[in-house]
Amino acid sequence: MNGFSHPKGYYPLFSAFMLERAGYYGIRTLLMIFMIKVLTLDPVKANDIHSWFILSLYFTPFLFGYVADSMVGIKRSAVISCAVIALGTVLISMSSVFVQPAWLYTGLIVIAVAQGFLRPSLYTMVGGLYKDKNDARRDSGFTLILIAVNIGAFFAPVICGYLGERVSWSAGFLMAGIFCLSAMPLLAKAKDFTYPKRAKLTSAEEKGLLAILVLGLFALLAWSAVTSYSDFISYIFVNSSGYAMEKLQFWMPVSIMLAGVLLAPLFAWLWVWLDKKGRNISTIGKLIFGFITVSLSFLVFYLVLLIYQRTGFMSIWMLVLASVISSMAEFFIVPIAMSCVTKLSPAKISALVIGTWLMLAYPVRKLVIILMPEYGRMNELWLFAIPVLICVVCVAILFFAAKPIRRWMGNVQ
Repeated sequence: MNGFSHPKGYYPLFSAFMLERAGYYGIRTLLMIFMIKVLTLDPVKANDIHSWFILSLYFTPFLFGYVADSMVGIKRSAVISCAVIALGTVLISMSSVFVQPAWLYTGLIVIAVAQGFLRPSLYTMVGGLYKDKNDARRDSGFTLILIAVNIGAFFAPVICGYLGERVSWSAGFLMAGIFCLSAMPLLAKAKDFTYPKRAKLTSAEEKGLLAILVLGLFALLAWSAVTSYSDFISYIFVNSSGYAMEKLQFWMPVSIMLAGVLLAPLFAWLWVWLDKKGRNISTIGKLIFGFITVSLSFLVFYLVLLIYQRTGFMSIWMLVLASVISSMAEFFIVPIAMSCVTKLSPAKISALVIGTWLMLAYPVRKLVIILMPEYGRMNELWLFAIPVLICVVCVAILFFAAKPIRRWMGNVQ
C-alpha cells in the first residue's frame, strides 16, 4: 500500500473532479466579462450578480445535500447534476444569442442548484471508497484531489477564455458544459455509494458529529486565513513598498498553483508512509501543523516587506517561498478536514453533513475578514502579527481540547 494505490474507482472519480472543476472555472472565467461586454450590464450590477452566484454555491450543498441522501441517491445525484450544469451553460449561451439577461439568470440558478447536489455527492463518493475509517489512504486520496482541482482551474480559463474571446461567447460557455458532460461516464462507472436505511443516530454518531463541528470550524478558520489574507497581503505590499501589483498578481498565484500540483503527491505519499512506520499524525495534529504553517507564511511575508523597506530590494524568491509555505498549509487543512468529515459522518446523512460544512465556510470567512486589521490604523508589524496570534490561540485551544475531541471521535483518528 502506498500513497498512489487507492481503491478501485478512485481515479475515475479523480478525473471527474478535474473535469467538473474545469467546467466550473470555465464559467467563472467568462461570466463577468460576458455580462459587461455582451449584455452591457453596469459593472456594479454585474459584480452583484456574480457575488450572488458565488454566495449561492455555499448554501445549495446544504439545501440539497439532504435531498441527495434521502431521495435521489448519491451516485444518481452526481451523474444527473453534470448534465444539468451543461444545460445551464446552454441557457447562458442563449443569452448571448438573444442578448436577454433572463436566459443568464435562469442558467445561473440551474447551475447553482446542480452544484448543490454535485459537490457533496462527489466528496461522499470519494470517502465511501475507503471501508476502513482509519485507512491512511483516505487522507492521501483527498490530498491528491487538490491536483485535480488545480489542473481544472488552470486549463479551463485558458480554453474557455480563448473560445469565448476569439470564437464566440456561446462556444466558451458550451465548452465549460462539455467539460461537465465528460465527467458523466466516469461517474456512471463509479461504484455506487451505499448507506443503511434511515434510523435514529446512535450515541457514537452524535459524538462524531460534535467532533466534526469543532474540527471543521477550526479547519475553516485556518483555510479562511490563507485565502482571505492573500488579497490583503498584496494590498499591504502595494501600499507599503510600491511594489507593482501586476508582479504580485503574477508571482503569488503562479507559485501557489505550482506548489499545489507539485507538493500534493509528496503529501499524499507522506501520510501513507508515516502510517506504515507507525508514526501517523492524527487529524488534530495535522490541523495544528496547518495553523503553524499559516503563521510561518505570514512571518516570511513580513520579512520580505521589512527587507524591502530597509534595502529597497524585493526578493522574488522569498515572496515565492512565502506563497509556497501558505500553499503547504492547505495540505494540512482542506483535504484532512474533508477526509475527517467523511470518516465521522453517519453514512445515511453524509451528503447533508458535507453540505453543512461547505455552507459554514461562508460565515467563517466573513468572521476572518472582520478580524482583519484596518490598513493604516496600526503599525505594519501588527498587520502581520494579528493573524499569527490568532493561529497561536487556535493551536493552544486544539492542544488542550485534544483529549475530549479524541473521545468524541471514538476509534477514528
